[in-house]
Amino acid sequence: MPLPRTSSAEISHLLDLLKITDGDRLAVHSRLLSFGVIEGGTATLANALRERIGPSGTLIVPTYTFDSALPYNPATRPGEATGALSEYVRKLPGAIRSLCPIHNHAGIGPDAGLLRQSDPECSLGPGSDFDLMHRHGFKLLLLGCDFNEGCTYLHHMEAVANLSYRQWLTLERIRIEPDATEVHVHCRYFGRARTDLVTDFEPVQRHLSQTGALTTIPCAMGHSHICRIETLHTVSLSMLEANPMALVGG
Repeated sequence: MPLPRTSSAEISHLLDLLKITDGDRLAVHSRLLSFGVIEGGTATLANALRERIGPSGTLIVPTYTFDSALPYNPATRPGEATGALSEYVRKLPGAIRSLCPIHNHAGIGPDAGLLRQSDPECSLGPGSDFDLMHRHGFKLLLLGCDFNEGCTYLHHMEAVANLSYRQWLTLERIRIEPDATEVHVHCRYFGRARTDLVTDFEPVQRHLSQTGALTTIPCAMGHSHICRIETLHTVSLSMLEANPMALVGG
């Protein structure tokens, strides 16, 4: 069976329904397969987003790098399993990438420089890129993916709440500087301490949807979602304070 097709007009209509506007600061996770074949490819989606948020808006995407065997060169190393949109944005002229060797992000727009203000030795928790997004009023946009697929921010919330089924680890990584110098980085990572638990972010998605804080719009083979990170932060922290196991299942 052939894949469905998504036209540029349908992309524009989706952004209308998601109420993305001029000046928005967007943190975008994506699964483009949910759109089938996009007319014009990844560039169509990236350009539509940039046009919609305008010159005063900022677009940030995940470019995570987990393989410890490879040094982290922010200028050249591709993200791992973060998708075609992330790789497209990472390569844009003028894109800025954060320096954390694990949970790094690339951004384009006037506020992308904020990514260089995060602590390169914090992958999650206070000081991380995620903390920066919360403090500077970003929205989380999940294009064609649900919370379990794309809401890495909730792993940050596990760190904020210092949950017992995870533990703080110090991981050594090598980062390549612009002058090709190798810098040894000791990065704080909130890793899983129990292997019998499975991540389940759907309760947060459901709660946000029920309270009207999450906008959900169908696409060719899935759904897209948008919410304010400030709201996501407050709601998930409240849920974790009431039940520290709210984001996992056995």
